[in-house]
Amino acid sequence: MIIVKIQGGLGNQMFQYALGRALAEKHSQELYLDAREYLRPSCKREYGLDHFSIRAKSASLADVKSMEIPTLF
Repeated sequence: MIIVKIQGGLGNQMFQYALGRALAEKHSQELYLDAREYLRPSCKREYGLDHFSIRAKSASLADVKSMEIPTLF
């Protein structure tokens, strides 16, 4: 499973998706996008990848937490 945290404007979103898609294909994994950033009321940007035919699933909070590395500090 490859999870990419999407943030920023449309150009950044497209780059983040392209990088995630390339990694997912290289490693034969499914791509998940974490776009929770755009749910925050203070976020001034809009999620724009839903206007394109992308091949990715939405990452749930459980998906993201399962991939986190525990910190020792």
